[in-house]
Amino acid sequence: MQTLSARALAGQGACSSKAGPQITSRANKYLALTGSVRRGALAECWRRAEDASASGRRSGRCLGVLPSALPFSRAWGSLDRARAPAPPFRDTRARAGLKGSSLSSKGTITAPCGGDSLNSPGRVALVAVAALYATLIVVLPFGSIFVQAVAGGLGSIARAMAEPEFLHATKMTMTMALIAVPVNTAFGVLAALVLAGRRFAGRRLLLAAMDIPFSISPVVTGLMFVLLYGRTGLFAPLIARSGFQVVFALPGMALATMFVTLPFVVRELLPALEEKEGHEEEAAASLGAGRWRTFWEVTLPNVRWALLYGVILTNARAMGE
Repeated sequence: MQTLSARALAGQGACSSKAGPQITSRANKYLALTGSVRRGALAECWRRAEDASASGRRSGRCLGVLPSALPFSRAWGSLDRARAPAPPFRDTRARAGLKGSSLSSKGTITAPCGGDSLNSPGRVALVAVAALYATLIVVLPFGSIFVQAVAGGLGSIARAMAEPEFLHATKMTMTMALIAVPVNTAFGVLAALVLAGRRFAGRRLLLAAMDIPFSISPVVTGLMFVLLYGRTGLFAPLIARSGFQVVFALPGMALATMFVTLPFVVRELLPALEEKEGHEEEAAASLGAGRWRTFWEVTLPNVRWALLYGVILTNARAMGE
């Protein structure tokens, strides 16, 4: 049993027999990022954590995980509240939930070296199981298709890509993606802005309705549109008078593609918008910015990665269909 130093708690896996905390390179990175904490302040911060842990006030929430597992700002705010001097030592291992660890009479956290090693048998077994599963489900099927495709050489691939059927399928795929992705992106952004942070009657029902395409197979989707726009469908008389064909034509394919790709942008944007809490938008409005300018210069830059991910998923599903 050795005392865990600040270096071990910084995620570098080193153990030290010294009771005092050490300032490591990773801790220095946190100090450089904050720019407001000196080296001695971190040592004092960790001393307070040890004193607080001995008294049981921390309840094990940050023991053995600072500063790598929690953001440094959160850790500093938590430790800064532990200002009172520590009472006489009491063993709080059971309440703190620290199995295999102990607290010395000086309030120092002790644990066996290498307890969180990346090379532990449990971690190795989990990685091996995950790699085996990914190999069986993804790598082998994709690899077999790739091997069969290149078995005849690159010339056979070029001849297959020059076939009229391949060109027609590629054209239809690109057309469906060009129709469905912009439409569902615009709808998803508007729907997410309306639903984020607002509570109104029917909100949960609307969210559940947007998730319906996730649970319906493409075959059932096609059947729904046939029942609506087919020769005997609900809108059959209107379609017959207009002479506009929907089923087994480009409009029907576009409608089906937009249906199956509907939820992706909404579901990616909602968590990002709800996390923001709207403080920056309120500040922009107080400075005289209109809603359109606030959206383009404040809201959209903050959720651009979520929007990009939603667009990528929408495009992938549209092209896959």
